[in-house]
Amino acid sequence: MQCKSSDPILTFQNVSFAYDREVTLSDVSFTMHRGDYFVITGENGSGKSTITKLALGLLTPDAGTITFATKRIGYVAQHATHIDPLFPATVHDIVSMGVRAEDAANREARIRGALEHVSLAAHIHDHVAELSGGERQRVMIARALASDPEILILDEPTVGIAQAVRDNFYALLHELNTKHCVTILLITHDNSRAHQDATHVVCVENGGIHYHEDPHESHHHAH
Repeated sequence: MQCKSSDPILTFQNVSFAYDREVTLSDVSFTMHRGDYFVITGENGSGKSTITKLALGLLTPDAGTITFATKRIGYVAQHATHIDPLFPATVHDIVSMGVRAEDAANREARIRGALEHVSLAAHIHDHVAELSGGERQRVMIARALASDPEILILDEPTVGIAQAVRDNFYALLHELNTKHCVTILLITHDNSRAHQDATHVVCVENGGIHYHEDPHESHHHAH
């Protein structure tokens, strides 16, 4: 299946943002196309999470423009797997929260389809608190997929996750991107496996883009 296209899905054009006059991002530009797998990496405080909030519309840029070619956006937040053991929700309950109102007639099909994508259909009636950390992570991705997103944004999803679980998680993202044509924007400080499957890697440093590259090419170039 050919997933990649030349159609832009998210564009940052000369975007700047400051918290209380302290510049967090300065003149940042990049374009994501449908089918891309973007990894945005950088140290804590570099500005990468600000990019997430700007992309989600939670913040408004002080300068520049952000253009989204779709409103079908799935989001998996940092620490999304931290669930109170006493919380009585089932996997079905959590994933159903992701179904859009206009898809209500197809709710059950959306839920089951999302769980099949993450190989958790057999756990549909299990309580989320009984699942492992890796399984809970997949539930949160399924919730995002239940909205039938064109782009999936994940903010530091591997924080506190064991290495073996992390590898399975990245394999899942690769499959979603290549087999199900989900465009992915992954924000992470995990530089190891995250880069292997990406189509583009953006390093944010001191509020600007340090490099922006195709990781499968042998050369680096500044941006």
